[in-house]
Amino acid sequence: PEHAPGPPYAITAMTVAFITHPDCLKHDMGAGHPEQPARLTNVLAGLGQSTFSDLKRAIAEPASAEQIARAHPGDYLKNLLAAMPRDGLSHIDADTVISPGSRDAMLRAATRFERALPFPPPAGGSVLAIAETP
Repeated sequence: PEHAPGPPYAITAMTVAFITHPDCLKHDMGAGHPEQPARLTNVLAGLGQSTFSDLKRAIAEPASAEQIARAHPGDYLKNLLAAMPRDGLSHIDADTVISPGSRDAMLRAATRFERALPFPPPAGGSVLAIAETP
């Protein structure tokens, strides 16, 4: 059978929200790692252009231990916080590096999707929350 030209899916309206906090610039995983403060700095510079003046924005609030426990079991948060270095970098697994600033960035990253809830989707559409945090 013949198909109509174009994509085989419907395109719907969407509300887009960008959620971050200056603390997220403190998450430094070292030179050469793709997750680095310069990436967020570049994103913020790009979103500062007038093209994005209508973009919904929100400040990421720090998560509580109770909020973290909804997604991570047991002593996960306690162990992760205990691993945070006072200076320099620390590897918590093969590709995850944390620095002294990672604590605050991590806690703010954990609430980014909750922060998207107040943005109402357009009729028949959905909300996309873009949170540039670790």
